[in-house]
Amino acid sequence: MRQKTLEIQLERVPAPPNADPDLEQYRTPPIIAADVLYRALARGDIRDRTVIDLGCGTGMFLVGAGLLGARSLAGIDADAASLETARAVLAEFDLAAELTQGDVSRVQGEFDTAVMNPPFGAQHAQRHADSLFVQHALRVADVAYSLHLQKTEAHLVRLATSLEADFERLSEYEFPLKAKFDFHTRERMNIEVALYRFQRRG
Repeated sequence: MRQKTLEIQLERVPAPPNADPDLEQYRTPPIIAADVLYRALARGDIRDRTVIDLGCGTGMFLVGAGLLGARSLAGIDADAASLETARAVLAEFDLAAELTQGDVSRVQGEFDTAVMNPPFGAQHAQRHADSLFVQHALRVADVAYSLHLQKTEAHLVRLATSLEADFERLSEYEFPLKAKFDFHTRERMNIEVALYRFQRRG
């Protein structure tokens, strides 16, 4: 499947049905999700691999990984409504995934690859959540692909060092956020994010 075709398919994955600002629930744009997945595919981390998404939402990365030939799929998310949507979307694509409702600290198992778009930490309730997602991803997976605010890179370097993980910056994106919540004062804004690859050593 070509990257543009994957992007078109991912357009079918909806946004979280009852987005909660405290959880920073935003739909990953399909154009970004497709690029993330293709970069992981090029490194040999998707096809025939066991893939998990921490904070999987409605299943954007799970659908994409499945379409690119992942051997198995798993996801965890705190939001029951998003998981219900993910189950329906995966079924539409004739894909199966083990989905768990709960905090990412509860994630269990052993996986080859984690692919995720964790909370950026913009809301007080999610402060440092991005670090926790990376920590738990590397607890269960050999490699993690994760989207983060570019301005937090120095912190991510220190985090990778503390976790004894190799760290690479793979790409940069302008992530569009549409006004969804009452406190938003602009109809749309772009934030600068980057894709990072973390890999456990040894």
